[in-house]
Amino acid sequence: MYLTKLFDIIYRGLAKAFLKLGLERYHSVCIIGFNAPEWFYSDLGAIYAGGFAAGMYTTNSPEACLHCLVTSDANICVVEDDKQLEKILKVKAQCPKLKAIVQYEGKPDKPGVISWDELMELGRAAPDESLDRVLETIATNECCTLVYTSGTEGASKPVMLSHDNITFNAACIIQYFKLESAALSVISFLPLSHIAAQTVDIYSVMTVAATLWFADKNALKGSLINTLLEVRPHVFLAVPRVWEKIHEKLMAVGKQTTGVKRWIANYAKSTSLQHYMAYLEKVTYLRCYLSREFQILSSFIPGDKKKFLSMLLALRTKMNADTGEPLDELETDTKDWLKSLGVDNINTLSELLEKKPDAVYKATQAAIDRANLKSISNAQKIQKFEFLPADFSIPTGELGPTMKVKRPFVVKKYQSIIDKFYDV
Repeated sequence: MYLTKLFDIIYRGLAKAFLKLGLERYHSVCIIGFNAPEWFYSDLGAIYAGGFAAGMYTTNSPEACLHCLVTSDANICVVEDDKQLEKILKVKAQCPKLKAIVQYEGKPDKPGVISWDELMELGRAAPDESLDRVLETIATNECCTLVYTSGTEGASKPVMLSHDNITFNAACIIQYFKLESAALSVISFLPLSHIAAQTVDIYSVMTVAATLWFADKNALKGSLINTLLEVRPHVFLAVPRVWEKIHEKLMAVGKQTTGVKRWIANYAKSTSLQHYMAYLEKVTYLRCYLSREFQILSSFIPGDKKKFLSMLLALRTKMNADTGEPLDELETDTKDWLKSLGVDNINTLSELLEKKPDAVYKATQAAIDRANLKSISNAQKIQKFEFLPADFSIPTGELGPTMKVKRPFVVKKYQSIIDKFYDV
């Protein structure tokens, strides 16, 4: 009863408000902001009103936002705050179909931008007839959501997903992972503009009436662990890079554990890693293997259409907690690894690359040689490697919003190093 009432107040109200603002059938409501209840409400309200929900990554530039607004025929754009609003205002004049902008955090002071409270009031005052007429025309096999690719291979592409596609996938996830209990807790932190997060966080949670917790904006910069400790979720969806960071943290903590506790922890981590490795492809296996051998954080294999495989490696450095950018100062465990090789008094990555200690390069080559023993042919072996001057990150452009490597960007950025591998 409560959920039905909530649905009527929020989703019907938002749908009516969007129609009042001029949302047309088969046009979109673009949403840009970090995970929040308003993101959910806008997504479902747009669908309920017969439009498309189209999420945009918070890391999008104004130009990337323009691409999404135009290709999705956006009538309305919902933004989180002033930072995201500025992006939309810069390109608004180039979006002839954009009729309204809504800001859900803070009180907007720009002309033509309405607040979340004003949007809700607009919905409450609107009659039901126009929405009811739209609902009668919606079919389950029609598109309801546009999901944009993260742009790792060029401009983002909109993918059309239907009502039955999304609900079927959610039902399969619930059945496969046995998530039928309403007592489940889930943390929402991955970008909601990505279909994986939408399927789990929105549709699966809604289907079983589970409890959803929202992480804060700095989740991927280090605060996620605090949310995990507080919530202790039953279900936790993450991309491989997040699991790698968790593994690194466990290994760092494990170094300070002694006795029986250390043996138990090492056994558990070893068993988990074996299960994880079973699903990895060769390239990811190499990175995980090297990560266990020494302090490698990122790796990249640029051997496509080349005579042999090569590898770019990044050593672990500290991270700017505010921006997420990698710093030049080496992490403590990286320094410890260097000391174990007899390399002392090197505190920064730039200093290490300048001095090029022979012991570091020999240890790295030895680790690659051991990894190459797992290869089934010479074509799969790494023949050459080089260290990069910085790790990959979203702010510096090597990673997309879903933490996947943007291969064209990395190749272009480090083309000079790659060319040396192949004597170009």
